[in-house]
Amino acid sequence: MEAVTRVLAVLVPFALAGAALGQPAPPRTVRVEGFGSVISGDVAAARDEAIADARLRAVEQVAGVQLDGSALVANELLVDSVVSSRTLGQVSALEVLEEGPVEGGLYRVLASVTVDPPAEAALAPGHEVSLLVEGADADLRDAVDAALRTRLASEGIASADEAARRIVVRLESSGDEELHTNLHARRVHGAARVDGQGAGVAAEATGFGQNARKAAAQGAAQLAERLVEALLADTLTGSSRRVRVEITGLPDLAAYRRVAALLRALRWTTAVEPHPVGFQAGRGVWTVQCSQKGAHLATRLDREPDLEVVSFDPRSVHARLTAPVPQGRMDP
Repeated sequence: MEAVTRVLAVLVPFALAGAALGQPAPPRTVRVEGFGSVISGDVAAARDEAIADARLRAVEQVAGVQLDGSALVANELLVDSVVSSRTLGQVSALEVLEEGPVEGGLYRVLASVTVDPPAEAALAPGHEVSLLVEGADADLRDAVDAALRTRLASEGIASADEAARRIVVRLESSGDEELHTNLHARRVHGAARVDGQGAGVAAEATGFGQNARKAAAQGAAQLAERLVEALLADTLTGSSRRVRVEITGLPDLAAYRRVAALLRALRWTTAVEPHPVGFQAGRGVWTVQCSQKGAHLATRLDREPDLEVVSFDPRSVHARLTAPVPQGRMDP
């Protein structure tokens, strides 16, 4: 669902509040209003816009920024994308206290919003890292090493052999496969982590080319793209964590099972454990082991047209089912 967001005009770093004392600023919780326009009777879209507006207003109030202008951003975590969380902070908890339509064709929400100080990511522009690529054959290792350096450089991260931070990559490959004349394929799997940071990530890629070297180079470039993207997310959000997910409004056991299947299908979910009471009184509760914070999980669930997030914090998400779930709608 698209949400109207404002383009940043003046940046005042969140951390300034604690900088004078040499300490990071603590999280702050504020009450803010947000408004969205009801267009063609689409109340759900207006609600999404109002919540996005409330989140932005919370960052304005806590960080002391002025936000101006407008732009459309689809399916993004507002503070993480448009207003850089590394500069201003990140919304870590939100609870809608009041909501409903108001005069002027608007939808209003009153929300309690917690804004955390910006995270110090292990990988960020201006940082330096060293690389250690292991496994597979020398040609593939060299290709992946070169592709990783290029991809990191595009993020403003330099490669230096003596850097304190080190990315270790372990490769596995099925070897060159000649599909037919002048067409080779090379499938490669890579596991990577920054020493002492994050939970580690993994990715796969298949390269194609007129010969084995070109196939390996293409596979290496694709793998580097996926590993760096995953590493940036992993080192920013931190190591694996347990998030309590509660879904209400479930009409039957079939809907409960489909929601569980949706949670298991999330690419950064490693385990989904049902609450001992299971499905009861239209309510399902699970403990989700994942590499994302509650805010990220809430954003992902809110994209589902049949789910509406009511509240979240770093360790829990509460959402409700807003419509009957057709057979197969949430199956992975």
